[in-house]
Amino acid sequence: MNVYRSLLIVVIAIIVVMLFLFVKPIIVISNIKVETTTSATGIFFDVKNYSPRKICLYKAEIKELPQTKVMIHKTVEIETGVYKMQMVEKVCIPAFSTLSLTHGPGGYHLMIGGTPQLQGKTLVLYFDDGSVIEKKLP
Repeated sequence: MNVYRSLLIVVIAIIVVMLFLFVKPIIVISNIKVETTTSATGIFFDVKNYSPRKICLYKAEIKELPQTKVMIHKTVEIETGVYKMQMVEKVCIPAFSTLSLTHGPGGYHLMIGGTPQLQGKTLVLYFDDGSVIEKKLP
C-alpha cells in the first residue's frame, strides 16, 4: 500500500509542477486613472498577478493612436528631495502580488508626451509571458 501512496504523491507533485510551469498567468488590471498636465499625460493603475510566476509589463500602446509613444517610467530620486522620471524597459509584478502604478518616489507609471484625448480609447498592455490585455480608458 505504501508504494501506491508514494506513487500517488509523486504523480500529484508532477502535476502541480507542470501547472506552475505551463499555466498562463491570470493578470487583472484595475483602478485606471489618466492625468494630464500642460505637457504630458500619465496613466496609473493596479496590476494583480494571480500566477505563481513573476510577470513583466514591457510595452504599452493606445490602440486607436498607434503613432503615440507610450513609455514606462519610474520616479527616481537623483539627489536628496529632487526627483525625476526615468524611462525603464519593463516593470515586473512578483508572483501572487499586486503592483500599483502610482505617483511618488519609486512609483511606476505610463507616460505619453503631449496631451492626446484618451477618454474611451483602448490601452493595450504587453507582458513577457505572451499575455496581451486591453482596457478602455476612463
